[in-house]
Amino acid sequence: MQKVYKKSKNKEGVNIFEFLYFTFITFLPLVYSKSLIDPVLLPRQIYLSSFLIIILYFLYRKNKTGELVFSKSILKSNLFKVFLGVFLISLISVTYSISLSESLYTTSKYGIIFSLFVITTLLISNKKLRIIILAKAVLLSVFLTFIIVCSQLFILLKSNQDLNLSVKSITGSFANKNLLSSTLFLSIPFLFMLKFSGRFWKFFSIIIFTLLIPTILILQSKAVVLALVINLLVFSSLFYLFGKKKLKRNFLFITSLLIFLGISSFLIINNQDKFSMLTSSNTAYTRLDIWKNSIEMASKNLVLGVGSGNWKIHFPKFGLNHFKLPKVRNGITVYQRPHNDFLGILCENGIFGLIFYASIFLIILFYLAIIIKNRVGNFKTTYILMGSTLIGYILIALVDFPMERIGSQTFLSIIFSIITAKYFESKHNYTEKYISSIVLISLFSLITFSFMVSSSRAKAEFNTKKLYNYYKQNNFRKANEIGDNYKNTFYKLDPTSTPIDWYNGVMHFSRGDIKNAKLFFENSFEENPYNMHVINNLASCYVRLKNDEKAIQLYTSALDISPRFNEANLNLSAVYFNSGQVEKALDVISNYDPSMKNDKYMQFLPVIQNANIKLYKSKKGEEKKRIMSKVFNLDQKFIAEPEFIKDYGWSIRLKYKSSNFKVSVFYQFENSNWVTYVKDRDGKYNYLNIHGYNKFKNTSRNLPPGKYNIRLNFSNDYAESDYLTVSTVVPDYLNN
Repeated sequence: MQKVYKKSKNKEGVNIFEFLYFTFITFLPLVYSKSLIDPVLLPRQIYLSSFLIIILYFLYRKNKTGELVFSKSILKSNLFKVFLGVFLISLISVTYSISLSESLYTTSKYGIIFSLFVITTLLISNKKLRIIILAKAVLLSVFLTFIIVCSQLFILLKSNQDLNLSVKSITGSFANKNLLSSTLFLSIPFLFMLKFSGRFWKFFSIIIFTLLIPTILILQSKAVVLALVINLLVFSSLFYLFGKKKLKRNFLFITSLLIFLGISSFLIINNQDKFSMLTSSNTAYTRLDIWKNSIEMASKNLVLGVGSGNWKIHFPKFGLNHFKLPKVRNGITVYQRPHNDFLGILCENGIFGLIFYASIFLIILFYLAIIIKNRVGNFKTTYILMGSTLIGYILIALVDFPMERIGSQTFLSIIFSIITAKYFESKHNYTEKYISSIVLISLFSLITFSFMVSSSRAKAEFNTKKLYNYYKQNNFRKANEIGDNYKNTFYKLDPTSTPIDWYNGVMHFSRGDIKNAKLFFENSFEENPYNMHVINNLASCYVRLKNDEKAIQLYTSALDISPRFNEANLNLSAVYFNSGQVEKALDVISNYDPSMKNDKYMQFLPVIQNANIKLYKSKKGEEKKRIMSKVFNLDQKFIAEPEFIKDYGWSIRLKYKSSNFKVSVFYQFENSNWVTYVKDRDGKYNYLNIHGYNKFKNTSRNLPPGKYNIRLNFSNDYAESDYLTVSTVVPDYLNN
């Protein structure tokens, strides 16, 4: 291994495995297809599966000729067992998952990453794959990524867009800026390895590393920036403890990084407007809301979990009403992952799945500790950096979703393989050297399964993207030509977890073909029973089929998920109204969120209100007041507070709920007569300031100090509400 890092020229030729790995890693960022909804996920899994099939072929040939052997101790190691355990638990979860297709797909990803780890470990331990070759390939891969990032940045700046507001569009070829950042982060140990290579590669790696840190800062991924800081601090601490002999040589390097990060932190703190995505806490609160649902999901499925790939199916079941964003409450923004890989494993595969997955990192860190303890020279520095990078990665995985993507998992798996191979090399456990046909067949089965699943999904997703376009165009004829090619055993949900059949159901419904629309919606309901739009559309089919009882049941179940789901509120209120239950219709439509505009709401609301006005006029006493209170929302909190307004003076600020009624405001100063301040004001405004005409210092619209009684009522062309009354006091500013 020492030859890998010597500065003297190494003229050892590149073998077929090194050539294939070098090619695969280098061109990984270029694997991208705009023909798919997610242009990265499936193409890269197909790419990895194809690569490993080729590698496996050469493994078989080398094993047959006796050129390649494998240590039985690695197969018996705890790391191998827990890695395999993650895959097997995922495979078992297929049997009880709601969405079989998503469970099979997620399991196939576990299988292909496990296969990559085993094969890479085998090749490194057999001296068929040099680590320096992997490092050079990663360097070139990052270089190609930077070219793509720079082109995106150039286009962004050329179009005069605000970089801070448009930074999300800088994704390289990773479809997401956070995933791009985490993959760049995992390349750090490989770039550092080349510090001990030839002059060209050393110089090249320094340039790329110099670009890497500013790029991560520009992308403003909070998790990765924090992981970068943690990485440096942990590396510096470990290096001081275990690499004191090399401290002087690397002192300038470490000091430069610390100074750079210090300056960067200072600039970010003092220019928060330009780094708002990095300094904003909005995403943190959103994650807390997501984790709240996830923890509840895990607690109710602690042993087995909900099944691999099924977190996104069950997530809405635990309620969406606590989310601040109206788009989340209305099923427009749909979360696909918990933004915490460990929590995601717990939810999907239960406590045992989490134990196995967490054990992978614990065992790897244990291996690293042994390696660092026994290694000397440049080796120790490299493995110290690997350890600090893994700790940084764990932090990223606790607040993000790097496990989902092939790019980051490829780099992570290779790091695991390097550490594992070097650990067993240091233990000299190579006495039992053979590779059984069972291992080769098992690997071939996993890789072939991954290839079959990913290629089948890619084909279906290609047709689904075409279906999307026809759906938007309402082109029913073209959609019919696709037939059933938009789905298969491995692909029944699109990347937003919406069943593909739902789109066909909507198109049939819009054409009045309720019978077939219902069949598509029922299929969709089986695939995702907690998708609010699926439930809502299926309920609407029952309305058209004159089965109001079933429709009400379904609309209610959608509103149990999100009480402010506007479509279901409108539809259910219409069902109640048309059946003569006008008060229930008012109760339901009152939950509508007016921040989201909808013509149907503006059409339904006054009709339902007027029907209830007619109802309360037919009542007497408390019953009349109760219904009136509902119509005009008289149970609301009416607030009046004194407020000093610059250039105006002392006033009273009123706060009330906006509505489609006209608002009239009256006030009484001390015991004087009531004054009409405003009559029939548009109710869309939820505030009002009452001003006076007294002059005081540099202001001329002051109310006199003292007690004020204030009344407010609502009205339309058919009725007028009772008063809401409140009191407040304007302070004695004249004598203060």
